[in-house]
Amino acid sequence: MKKTIAAIFIFVVLLVAAPLAYAQEPVIKVYIDERQVQFAEQPVNVEGVTMVPFRPIFETFGIQVSWDEEKRAVTGTKQKWSISLTIDQEQAIVNGETIMMPEAARMINGHTFIPLRFVGEATGRTVGWDDTSKTVKIVSTLRSDLIDILYSNDLKYEGDMKGDNKEGKGKYYYRNTLWYEGDFKANRMEGIGKQYDPQNPKSYYEGHYLDNLSNGKGKLVFDDGSYYEGDFKEGSREGIGKLYDKTGKLKYEGGYAHDSREGKGKYYNTDETLFYEGDFKAGVQHGVGKLYNKGKMIYEGDFYEGKQTGKGKIYRSDNTGILWYEGELRDANRHGQGKMYDNTGRLAYEGQFKSNNQTGKGNVYYSNGQTYEGEVYGGKPEGIGTLSDVSGKVVSAGYFENGAYKSPRPDEQAEHYKVMTLKKQFTQQVIDGLMPNSYGLDSSEAIMVMELPTKEALLQFQQLSDSAKKQVINSYAQDNWGNVLGVKHCYAKVKYQGLVYAEADISYKMVDESVKLDVYTEGK
Repeated sequence: MKKTIAAIFIFVVLLVAAPLAYAQEPVIKVYIDERQVQFAEQPVNVEGVTMVPFRPIFETFGIQVSWDEEKRAVTGTKQKWSISLTIDQEQAIVNGETIMMPEAARMINGHTFIPLRFVGEATGRTVGWDDTSKTVKIVSTLRSDLIDILYSNDLKYEGDMKGDNKEGKGKYYYRNTLWYEGDFKANRMEGIGKQYDPQNPKSYYEGHYLDNLSNGKGKLVFDDGSYYEGDFKEGSREGIGKLYDKTGKLKYEGGYAHDSREGKGKYYNTDETLFYEGDFKAGVQHGVGKLYNKGKMIYEGDFYEGKQTGKGKIYRSDNTGILWYEGELRDANRHGQGKMYDNTGRLAYEGQFKSNNQTGKGNVYYSNGQTYEGEVYGGKPEGIGTLSDVSGKVVSAGYFENGAYKSPRPDEQAEHYKVMTLKKQFTQQVIDGLMPNSYGLDSSEAIMVMELPTKEALLQFQQLSDSAKKQVINSYAQDNWGNVLGVKHCYAKVKYQGLVYAEADISYKMVDESVKLDVYTEGK
C-alpha cells in the first residue's frame, strides 16, 4: 500500500523518556526520523522530566515558530495547525484544545524548553528513549501523518453541517482527490466510512471510525489486491483478524497488535493447507508453535524471532509421523543436547550436537543392541570411548577412528588425529546466497565460516601441513554440506577472533587434492 494509506494504519505506543541527571550526564542526542537535531542549548533534566528546546524540534516538523516577549508566550503554526504555550505554565493550546504538560514550559539561557513527552502528544509522533546511548528518537506515525492531512490547506470538505461542525454524511478531498467518505461527528471522522489512498484508489479501508481513526470492525485492501478483515484500534490492526491474498485465499488468521501478527495465530500455504500454528510476535513466529507439511506436523516446539530456537521435536519429512529428533535447536539447527531416531522410531543417538552434526560426547545405539559411549563426530565413534554388547559387557575400549576401534590410545602425532581434533572444535556460521546478503552471493553460492575457539586451536591449525589444512577445510565442508545444499561454490573460511587464516572455494564431493588453499599466517 502506498505511503498515505499505509501511514494511516500504523501506530506505535508512546514511550516515556527515562530520567536524566541534570548536569553530569553526557550530551543527549535527538533524532527525528533518523536525522539528528542540532541544538544551541542541550536538552536537560528537570525534576525527572526530560526537557528539550522547542524551536529546533518544531521547526524540523515544518512549523513556523514565533515569540511574544510581552506575554512570554511561544506559538507555532503550520497551515491550519497551531500550538501556543506560555513560560511557567503547564497548559498548552493545540488546535484550540488545552493539553496539560507534565512540567511547565520554562526559559533556560534564553531558550524555551518543553517536556519531551509533550512533543509526541502535540504532534502525534512517538518518542523513544535509549538510556545506554542517551539517545531520543522521535518518529513520524499514523497520527502525525493524519494530523498533517487534516490540518492541511489542501483538504476540502463537502457534506452535512450542524452549526459550525461537520456532522452527518460527508466527504474529504485531499489535493482534489477523494480521500474519505462516510460519517462525521463533531468535526471528526466517526461512524462508518471509507478511506482511499489518493495515489492508488484500489487501496482503501472501509469500516468503523472513532476520533478520525479506524476503530472496531473493518476491511483494509492493499494495492496488490490482498486484504485484511477484522479488528482495528486507533488506526492499527489490533485484535483478531484474517489476511487474504488477492485471489481470496486465506493466508493468516489470529491475533494482531500494532498492525503486526501477535499472539496466537495460524499461517497457511498458497494452497490453503496449514503451514504454522502457534505464537507470533512482531509479525513472526515467536514462542511455542507447530510446523506442518501436507497436513502432517513436522515440528513442534520453541521459536525465537521466526526460527526454531530452544527445545523442540522434528518429525520425519515423509509424513509418517515418526519422531526424528528431539532436543535443543539454534536458528533451526540441531545444536546442544538432543536425541536422534531411525526410520522405525528407534533411538539411535543421544548426546551433543553442533550445527546439525552429532559431534561431542554422546551414545550411539546400534540395531544389533550394541552401545557406544564416548566421543563422536558425525554420529560415529571418533575419539575415546567404550563399545558394549547388548548385555552391557565391554567389547572394546580406547581410541576409535572412523566409527571403529583403532587402538588403546590415540597417536596424537597422526595426521588424522590432528585433523579430527580441529574439526570437532569448529563452530559454524553459514551465509547462504538464497537469502538477502551483503556479500554479493547468488543462489548458487554460500559462505561457510569455520570459527576456531581458542588461540591454541589456531596454533594447531597453523602447524598442520598444507595437505592436512586442505583436508580439514574440505572434509568439514563436505561433512556439513547439508547446511549449504544445492550450491555450486561454498567459500570456506577458517577464522579466529574475526581474522581469516585460510580460505578455499569448495565444490560438492571435491577431493582434497583439488582444493586451492590460500593461507594467511598473520590473518586478514
